[in-house]
Amino acid sequence: MREVLADWAGRMFGQGRGVRAPAAATRWKKLLFVSSAPLLVLTSVASPACSQDPSIRAEVSVVRSSVNNGEAFSASTTIRNVGSGSRSLQVWSCSYPDQWTSDNPVVHVRAVPCKKNVIVRIELKPGETYARDLSLLAKIGGTGSSPEVVRFRLGFSSDVSDEKKPPRLRIWSNVITIDVAP
Repeated sequence: MREVLADWAGRMFGQGRGVRAPAAATRWKKLLFVSSAPLLVLTSVASPACSQDPSIRAEVSVVRSSVNNGEAFSASTTIRNVGSGSRSLQVWSCSYPDQWTSDNPVVHVRAVPCKKNVIVRIELKPGETYARDLSLLAKIGGTGSSPEVVRFRLGFSSDVSDEKKPPRLRIWSNVITIDVAP
């Protein structure tokens, strides 16, 4: 790595391969090396936080499979502990929809008005579930005359307590397919 940086610094300051870079280039090279080290550490620590927890499953179903463009529709969400140990979730009392996101920019999770928002801790033993409804909105562009098929997943973020895993996980649901009429 140091040789690569030295060659890069040498070329950047007009020096050839194997020629010692001027003092300014050496300082730049050290700064680049030192400043990139935390990024490598952060990447190796942060990537598991985006992974799926195999012991928690998010399941989503919609009441209607056909909706009009811009029309709200209901979705039932279920968070299921499929693991062998207990899992603890933290959910917001009213801004529960804010803990969900869609992987398709056409589908939006609708926020709800809230007067007092508190965190509720849910303990799920193996096989237990936590279920709530969400309001979604599908907004397609264009002015076609036939319905557009839209596929999406919803991802749930919670503090899933487990000593062996990082605290923030996104738990992705099954794929949902709806027809959106213009």
